[in-house]
Amino acid sequence: MAVLPIWGFADEAETGGLHDLMAEAVTAAKQRSLELGQ
Repeated sequence: MAVLPIWGFADEAETGGLHDLMAEAVTAAKQRSLELGQ
């Protein structure tokens, strides 16, 4: 849930590469969730 406001900020800071950093963090979190679910 706490990720939503971060995404809005990341979209604005896209030129700074922050968007990519957030995308990597979200991808890692999703992967971890999948591993825990199995």
